[in-house]
Amino acid sequence: FPFLQKAYASAKSEVEVLGICFANYKDKDIADYVKLHEPKNDNDDTGFNLTFPLAVDTAGIQSRCKITSAPTTLVIDRYGMIAFWESGGQPTLSFWQDLFKKYTADNYVQSLDGETNGGGSSGGSSGETEKPDVQMPSSTEMAAAASASGLKATYRADVDDEYAWPWTTGSDEVLGSLIKSTNVGKDSSYATVFIDVELKKDDLLSFDYLVSSEAGMDKLYVTLDGQLLNSEGWSGETGWTSYDCYVADRDKTVTLSFIYRKDAADASEASSGKDCAMVRNIRTSKISGSNSAIDVIREAASGTFSNGKYENYVKPVFGDDGFYHVGTKTGPLLYICLANITPWSKQHTTNNKFKIDNENTGYATLYEMSYYLYSKSIESEDGTYVLDFSVKIDGKDFATPLTEYYHILDMLEKPYQLMPVSEQLKEWATAFTNQYERDNNATSHENEWLEFCFYYDHYGQEHAENSVCLMDTDITKGLTIFNPYTIEMSGNSTERIEGEIKYPLGSKNGIYYEFTAPKNGVYQIRDYTGSQPTLAVYKILQDGLNTEFIDGSDGVMDFDSVTGKTRYSSFNHYLTLSAGETVYLQLYIDDQITGKFTFDITYHESIDKLMHCSTAGGAWTYDENGVFIYLAIDAVYYSATDSYYHADKDGNADLNRPIYINMLYDSFFISELNNLNYSSIETLLNNNVFQNNVGVDANAKMIAYLNEAKSKDKDDELYGLVVADGTIVNILNRLIGGTGGAGDNRGWMCFACYMEHISYQK
Repeated sequence: FPFLQKAYASAKSEVEVLGICFANYKDKDIADYVKLHEPKNDNDDTGFNLTFPLAVDTAGIQSRCKITSAPTTLVIDRYGMIAFWESGGQPTLSFWQDLFKKYTADNYVQSLDGETNGGGSSGGSSGETEKPDVQMPSSTEMAAAASASGLKATYRADVDDEYAWPWTTGSDEVLGSLIKSTNVGKDSSYATVFIDVELKKDDLLSFDYLVSSEAGMDKLYVTLDGQLLNSEGWSGETGWTSYDCYVADRDKTVTLSFIYRKDAADASEASSGKDCAMVRNIRTSKISGSNSAIDVIREAASGTFSNGKYENYVKPVFGDDGFYHVGTKTGPLLYICLANITPWSKQHTTNNKFKIDNENTGYATLYEMSYYLYSKSIESEDGTYVLDFSVKIDGKDFATPLTEYYHILDMLEKPYQLMPVSEQLKEWATAFTNQYERDNNATSHENEWLEFCFYYDHYGQEHAENSVCLMDTDITKGLTIFNPYTIEMSGNSTERIEGEIKYPLGSKNGIYYEFTAPKNGVYQIRDYTGSQPTLAVYKILQDGLNTEFIDGSDGVMDFDSVTGKTRYSSFNHYLTLSAGETVYLQLYIDDQITGKFTFDITYHESIDKLMHCSTAGGAWTYDENGVFIYLAIDAVYYSATDSYYHADKDGNADLNRPIYINMLYDSFFISELNNLNYSSIETLLNNNVFQNNVGVDANAKMIAYLNEAKSKDKDDELYGLVVADGTIVNILNRLIGGTGGAGDNRGWMCFACYMEHISYQK
């Protein structure tokens, strides 16, 4: 904050800074923080006065932007887009100065590759981008250098952008003539050439390219009719490479463009290669004679637009796979675009934008317009923070589809991030067109939703074994609750599922499974992976669009002595289900990593489940009097049996639910002892912890309890456990206080568990 404040003080005429706290904080917390760090006197150079606004997150920004840690820095650029996103502290003044300088530069432009960090460029090392001082040769000269014999093409420079450098002609010692970018050595610059190419039906358009640049930095991008073909760009020493980019579905003229973008070089960077991009041999051939395998994207709505409609719409047919196809049930998959410009936005909005409020506009994508025009926050009664939000469109709430599909966008291929059209996505797009047209005093038509859609035509040979054909590939399987994997229990009472999380997912994402109970009973869902993943269970509501969270387990201790397996797993969960009842299991990983997982679903008519007494994963907190307490069930001491029991609803001892001390398996015990956190009582005894911290007599008594626990038959569900009596509880509480850990009379329950009877009831 001291460095951010200093940079802000110099740039506040051009920059707005807002410090946002998570919703669990209060305004008073912010005020106390600001006051705490104010300079104590005129000579105090360690304090700082914060002059930019700070606020509690009452708008749900943390959830909507998927922020999982603090601090996180987000830059929203002049176009209203998130252009920079980075987690972690930035304790240097130069970082903030450079960040503000970059995004306030007059010549700032957004990055084409959509990178999360630093998405955009502006200014060279001097802070100013040079305007081009060279001219592009004539179209005839450019065609002679780059066009193959017989190609009808016109070459154009970007005359509308005064910062766009042109391309020029050149030659290769071996291959001959070519065209190349001219912005050599010009940091934060870009060179653009447009080529209008005449094609006949079934013409395959191809070219050869070479990039000689810093790998991952300076990049060549290719577009066709404004659509980016290589989303990540090409960089490094590529060598000459042949690329098939398009197949014409009819006689037409298309616009091919090459954009070579150079980054803002750091002083430590050295130029690499020839610092330019080159293209040659732009050509056509008939696809029938090609050895390539190429998928060409098509718009589902095409032709002339008049009277609110396009000339042509594909025929959508719902397939047996749960998605819409083109023409027939087995035709090409129909894809929808949620987060980019589409044929709909080109015709129904001005400049592909819509008005958010009196001051701001946004790009007219299905997601952005649905969210900004039709979402509504549902606040708590005192209005302090957002609990939830709805997205009411055409009389229905599309909150769940909007959230589910938005969270998987980063896993889809850029820039269009297309996903197969499910019933939910069609319903969303149709509801939106109905509502939007009605709000604008117009009338929608039954095919208007197709204007958000695309499909792929496949040409040439079959794809290589390890690649996918975009014409018929479901790239969203398991990623949303609307397209889950299916679990079917065989005649066995246990079904084992092995899966893999292929994407680096955040806490809102995961792999979904649909499970329908074959008969009434209790279904145990148990992880055998280790510490990941965790589990959440949902149902889909009757509207088919929204979900209800049923239950979930996150990082719980598993004291299931019946299985004889490890005593720690991510979840060991029980659901009582009726025959035919369907639930959706979401397995997700909190850390942004990939990984394999294994879990079982086991049927029981009823079961006794050994539950840990902790109610919050071993956590402690303060009560209203400032006393440090352990978060656990309510336990009651019953003197007649010298034992502790789970309290009933009236606060009395429930004699059917005694509490046990787990002697052999890992606990929630945390102390200052080195490497002994979460250790079992047996481990603590082996390390003389009781003898050194509670006393010799206590140590001897704990050894006796341990021998009692181990004397039981290993098939006994109470193997490793002893009844929690007054003596052992006293020793454990003395241990917790004596090893540097704060505790009260509930702390002993970090070692405790109890038996819960679970059965199916109508």
